Amino acid sequence: GEKNALHMYHQLEQEKIQLDSQLNSLLKYDSDQLMTYASGLDLPDNIVKNLYPQYLEAKRQLEAQKINGKGDRHPTVLAAEDTVERMKKQLDEGVVNLRATLKGKLDLAAERLRSVEVMKDEAREKAREEVGACHGVSPFR
Repeated sequence: GEKNALHMYHQLEQEKIQLDSQLNSLLKYDSDQLMTYASGLDLPDNIVKNLYPQYLEAKRQLEAQKINGKGDRHPTVLAAEDTVERMKKQLDEGVVNLRATLKGKLDLAAERLRSVEVMKDEAREKAREEVGACHGVSPFR
């Protein structure tokens, strides 16, 4: 019991540390660095993972149109700028959602860690009482 609780405790502790690190990274990075980091997170509903490469491609195409001589007011340039802007908003929303997901997972991991900590402490106390009873020693000294 104690060994299992201890193993689970360490596993949850590692999960909590990882989630905390990921959440802090999402808070400290900005712009392209943030999007690159967020797109690498393997989380369910991570739209950034799929959308970020598409966003980069749309930006490249927009720049190519400008380099090829299309002016800022050209309809295809305006349409491309609109697409890039919409994708950027979706990415920003995706990061906000990732932060909320990670915060929820972190809170859940912290709660599970607290409950396993209690189980671990109870198992340790029970083991002490059993050892004391086997040796004829009162655990209440």
